[in-house]
Amino acid sequence: AETFMEAKETLGDYLGKNQIDNLVIFTHGNADGGVIYPNGNTDQALKPQHINTYVTGRSRNIKGSGFGYETIKALDGIVNYVKENGNVLFSTCWACHGESGKSMASSLSRLTQQRVNLYLNQDPSMRRYYNGYVEIWTGKPLTSELREGWVKVDRSGSTLELKGHE
Repeated sequence: AETFMEAKETLGDYLGKNQIDNLVIFTHGNADGGVIYPNGNTDQALKPQHINTYVTGRSRNIKGSGFGYETIKALDGIVNYVKENGNVLFSTCWACHGESGKSMASSLSRLTQQRVNLYLNQDPSMRRYYNGYVEIWTGKPLTSELREGWVKVDRSGSTLELKGHE
């Protein structure tokens, strides 16, 4: 799927009323951290403040995001296909890097109402396809750019840096 709206529709068609244990969301991010590009278009950045505006219900008009309410609503719907206490991994470069990344983790936790465990990367998200499966970086250095590792946001909203805890 190219957008969160397409992904939500595809999941709905495939799963019906069923739910899954684990979900990996592949999107782009940037080295500043705390940004998700839902469709790869760098003009349309999803930032923590956009998610917070959606979660608090203050406005259907999410300013400065380039796409707005429907995209975040679709992301919310995608995550709702994951069972309670399931896992959602954002394979997004630098999604949890720096202070803005920590804010993104907190915002996503609020969006999911802390129903699921979230995993976000503080580094570039390395992945490869092998025999029809996706392999996600496991903490072993692949390049010199990998320094900080993954962060887990558990159902209590607490964060745990996974580097060294694999």
